[in-house]
Amino acid sequence: LIAETINGTLHPAPTTLDFKDSVAVKTFYENQPLSLWLLVLAGWLIGSLLCGFLIKLISKSDNKKLPIIAGCILTL
Repeated sequence: LIAETINGTLHPAPTTLDFKDSVAVKTFYENQPLSLWLLVLAGWLIGSLLCGFLIKLISKSDNKKLPIIAGCILTL
């Protein structure tokens, strides 16, 4: 959510963009720089890592499968 908020600030959508027009929205996102997509990906990866950490912290077990599974599900 933080990464997407930063992206909205760095790469704002034009006020004239009609989000009901799928062709216009597709064109808008196709023309965005790579940094936008990398920042979103980084946000999802950080969120997945935090999810795994919290699962391990809450469960208080040494089982590494649950955090890895949760992180993979969130990343996909």
